[in-house]
Amino acid sequence: MAVLPDCKGKKKMNSPSASSESEPGTKEEGDNNIALIRRTRRTVANEKRKRSAEETVGSSPPVMQPAKTPRATNVRPVRLATKLQTTTKKTMKKKTPTRFTPRRGTPRTKIAAQCGPVGRAKYVVENMRVLSECGADELKEICKKEEVEYGNKTIAAMNIDQKRAEEAYGSYEEGEANTDNDDEEVVQNNTEMRIEGHTEERTDVFSTLADLEKRGIRKGIRKFTLTSAGGNAWVEGWKKITKAFGSTSVSYKGLPYPRIGEHVRFRLHELSDIHPMLCNAKNVLRSSHPDRATLLRREIEEAFDRWPNRDRNTGETLVLCPFLYHEAMMSTFMCNTGYRIVKTEERCVLEEMKSDLTNQGLKQCVKIDMKGTFGCAYVQPKHKDLDRYRPICPSYCEPTVKFSRCEAKALNHLLFALPASWHFNLQDVSGLVPRIKKLNQKLLHVPGANLHISTMSYDIKDMFSKLPHEDIMQAAHWIINHFIGKGKTTVRVNPRGRGNSFGRTTGADHWRAIDLEDLRRFVEFDLRHTYIKATSVTLRQVVGIPMGKSTSPPLACIMCVHVEYKFLREQRNASCKIFGIRLVDDVSLVIAGRRNTNARVEQILKSFESCYPSNLTLKRTDDGGGCWEFLGVEMRTQNVFPYMGCIQMSKNEKTVWTEERLEFKIRQGHFSWGSKAQKSAVIASRLHRIDRNMTVRCELPDKVLTLSRELRLMDVPSEFFLRVLKRFATGRGPTWGYISSWLAE
Repeated sequence: MAVLPDCKGKKKMNSPSASSESEPGTKEEGDNNIALIRRTRRTVANEKRKRSAEETVGSSPPVMQPAKTPRATNVRPVRLATKLQTTTKKTMKKKTPTRFTPRRGTPRTKIAAQCGPVGRAKYVVENMRVLSECGADELKEICKKEEVEYGNKTIAAMNIDQKRAEEAYGSYEEGEANTDNDDEEVVQNNTEMRIEGHTEERTDVFSTLADLEKRGIRKGIRKFTLTSAGGNAWVEGWKKITKAFGSTSVSYKGLPYPRIGEHVRFRLHELSDIHPMLCNAKNVLRSSHPDRATLLRREIEEAFDRWPNRDRNTGETLVLCPFLYHEAMMSTFMCNTGYRIVKTEERCVLEEMKSDLTNQGLKQCVKIDMKGTFGCAYVQPKHKDLDRYRPICPSYCEPTVKFSRCEAKALNHLLFALPASWHFNLQDVSGLVPRIKKLNQKLLHVPGANLHISTMSYDIKDMFSKLPHEDIMQAAHWIINHFIGKGKTTVRVNPRGRGNSFGRTTGADHWRAIDLEDLRRFVEFDLRHTYIKATSVTLRQVVGIPMGKSTSPPLACIMCVHVEYKFLREQRNASCKIFGIRLVDDVSLVIAGRRNTNARVEQILKSFESCYPSNLTLKRTDDGGGCWEFLGVEMRTQNVFPYMGCIQMSKNEKTVWTEERLEFKIRQGHFSWGSKAQKSAVIASRLHRIDRNMTVRCELPDKVLTLSRELRLMDVPSEFFLRVLKRFATGRGPTWGYISSWLAE
């Protein structure tokens, strides 16, 4: 048996059995192998590696192996071997030198200061812009470094800006002293002196100042006008003129903004070249940003972090000098005798309130928030008279705000549960028309012939600011004692929505029961601990209704109800002929009598005008002609049934038809940012108010036409208004259908 030599990757196998004839052949093959070995010893290494031709084995084809060539492929080698990745040389990043490392702490932006008034104005504006972006902590650090007093963020920014401007440019007195030596071209006259070179321009402030400065420097003249109104004789030389200011009346102009006295105060619509969109403070301007949705989301997120809750927003854009606003704040709050300055810290005040709650026995029902803060009061000029201001104080973060809301609901429930014949109080404006209808029915049953209707309208002044606390507590004791005498001990209120009750409630375990005695004690506590902040100073209110709290309207109405109750009881039998309607501080009185009973009517009027506390003033708002404005409607009387009626009025009704302008900005413009659904809902609400508050139905077409004209001045397309009107008129009777088709023609 012959055995084949071992080969790599193959098993040993036995050759088939050979015959005896093949044995001689094996000897010859062995000789050949020996000869082959001897020959290979004499060959070199390259010749040894050469492969001979493949020999065929039996009937099998020769084995062909592919040539050893580099692998070629068209596929991009995305996944590289780990070895290749580690063999690439890593680039070392250069470290920033130590000297270029920014300093830690509050950064201070260096703003370049330019020469002249233009440079000073730009310097002040740029500093204010940078400081407005700083937080409270950063402003405090800047105030410490620059030795500036920190009141609040606004005052600190203004003080820092003023000090930097003085360091860069000097004070205004120094600037005026430096210009005293300049040569001026003066035209002298006995009654008038005019410094030439003045021009009035209504353009950008910086460009105007730059233009005037260039001309002034080039010509060496002043840039404003002085007009003498008598006094000392004018002499040459600016220094001598300034000395004569003490006894000479001088009027000056040079700034394009209207002034009241020496301070700027005007509405934007009073200037020319002002876009109408800017005059209405309710408008929201659209942005031309390509991705407005993302921009809007970012702006909302940034703005809501800084926006406080506001009680009221003005409609007309008003420009006001900060000095005038500061004077208004001082006269309304700081110098008002109804407030006392609190010198202790806010934390100590909260501790005092907490201890007082414990002493009053209210610790279990009233939870005081020690993290709460007092509201920051502010003022807004009234539209009718810009010299008068409306005080506003938010109380959203007040320490006892949660229980104050429940207290207000309980007081309102007590107020509305009183008999309607005891007072003139009206819950809301929507109840005006039903009250007028009931009043007409009562007047129809008044005995006597020749019925004559006498009407008066009053405005109760200073109700919230000058009402003594003693009168408020007297009214609170009266209404609470009335219901305690009827067997009522508690009031259940719903702190999460509407709903009040004297009895038990089922299925609402979150309702809260307030004991009437606890309610009495908390009203007294609330009047004693009413704090606000004005000009960064904590004040305590000692006179008037609690400022800004939810209990203010019900307490004021309860006081008026108590006064009206005593007034009607004093009139005895004549009380059945006296009717009234009052909403907070607006009251209308109706007296039914005969034509020859004028003396009795005058006696009733004097008694009514003197029934309110002496601190309050009743101002009559009608002319006695039987037609007056009341709660946004026009009241009319006649001596036949129906005796009284009302017509819905618009604030801009007079100016729309006479001057073709909008005096009051009561809504956004049509091109303001917002959805069409929102704008159509506002128009529908105006139509609904007209339909609800009109008892004289023949005046409907006139009022809808007035609304159409007013909306046209707001740039509302006619097709948009007609579409809303048609949808509103559907199912409201033939009158509204006629109005819709009439305006569509």
